[in-house]
Amino acid sequence: MALLFTFPCGSCGRRYSVYYPKALLYELSGTAPREMGLAEDEEERRTGAIDAAKGAAEQTGNIWIDASVELERVCECGKKLDFIVQELGREVNTIGSKSSDVPIVEQVVEVKEELERIREQVQNIE
Repeated sequence: MALLFTFPCGSCGRRYSVYYPKALLYELSGTAPREMGLAEDEEERRTGAIDAAKGAAEQTGNIWIDASVELERVCECGKKLDFIVQELGREVNTIGSKSSDVPIVEQVVEVKEELERIREQVQNIE
């Protein structure tokens, strides 16, 4: 399966499971043509993998979101959830915690600072 992240709302704790199809990931990262991802996503739909993941998420009480349909959502408590910035932050933190190489750790700090600037810009636009 492409990517599936589960996280709580920072304000009220409601849990969200966000599905990122491969076509969307390829488009955002520029690592492969979107069409290649579409074919892979269709195969996952055909085998029932996405429906199974959605069912499991909803069975545990999580709110299912397909990131190809919506990249932002306002939680019932009113907090705006920006999935891409949140997930980038998680990925950067993971890289930082797994690396003991000083140049990589320095780059992680720089990326975290840049993400904070992006987060501020998003909030200013709202």
